[in-house]
Amino acid sequence: MATIKDIAKAAGVSIATVSRVINDLGGYSDDTYQKVKAVAKELNYTKNSLARSLVRKRSQIIGVIMPTVPTSFSNPIIDGIEEVAEQLNFDVIISHTGSASKYILQKIIRMNEFKVDGLIIISSQLSQVETAYLEKNNIKTILVSTMVPDSDLPYIKVDDYSAMYAITNYLVSIGHRKIGLAGPNLQDKVAGQPRFAGYKKALIDAGIKFQDEWIQTGVFDFTSGREAVRNYLKDAVDISCICCVSDECALGAISEAAANNIVIPRELSITGYDGTSLAKMVSPTLTTIKQPFFEMGIQSCSELIACINDGKVMKSQLLNFSLELGQTTKEKRG
Repeated sequence: MATIKDIAKAAGVSIATVSRVINDLGGYSDDTYQKVKAVAKELNYTKNSLARSLVRKRSQIIGVIMPTVPTSFSNPIIDGIEEVAEQLNFDVIISHTGSASKYILQKIIRMNEFKVDGLIIISSQLSQVETAYLEKNNIKTILVSTMVPDSDLPYIKVDDYSAMYAITNYLVSIGHRKIGLAGPNLQDKVAGQPRFAGYKKALIDAGIKFQDEWIQTGVFDFTSGREAVRNYLKDAVDISCICCVSDECALGAISEAAANNIVIPRELSITGYDGTSLAKMVSPTLTTIKQPFFEMGIQSCSELIACINDGKVMKSQLLNFSLELGQTTKEKRG
């Protein structure tokens, strides 16, 4: 196996110069760079990642921590992260925290033990314990599709309040006045509370008096959607539309409606939230809020690596969402 000493001898340069070239440390001419690279290729030289990390005092590894969530939600984010990481010569380690972010502190500690250069934490709620650990250990961290209220941790997400306001307002614009809300966890300050607030404000602005019976709480999942429809039917709640807080929740609502011979959207309109691939797989296709998950991955990894490489301060960003019209909503007349 060729060594940097072999490359230096063949290229007629010092070992230090070869080391600087293969570790992208600068301080050499373009001609020297091209010569060293050509010789390294000719000798089939393979970089030693461990040695490289010792030279640069960095691991060139990004840690990604995420809950166990549907792949339709997480895959585009991971795709964006890995695209940037690959371009900038970083590797990615992914770890799952279990449902409800049960093991998040343990995962953060483990990533720190692995000496990752920085962390991207996706759709997980962090307590003061986790945020204090990140700060104490000076772990460069950016959040995706989540945030920590009253914290300086940077995040990349959409404005959940505005997004839910937008889709509720759309339903009002096509004639719906009795609109249910299915699946929000009202203890969740990051997504549940803002989405409920956006929904309720859209009703108020339209002159619609909110009814307590219109809301069915849950945990954003398929079962929450199914149980919401069951409860609406059991209690004979008079609604023409169900606004669901996730696409998965909407699929649960559609499934339960079908089990009760309710035709979507002729008898009941249903909307989702997320714009995952599930929205186009279901029949009829789902009207939903589309979150730019791939762009979230791109932006979060770009911000983090710029911080690692250049010391750039990471900034929080609210990305644009869009309303995607499917076949699960219909104009309400009369």
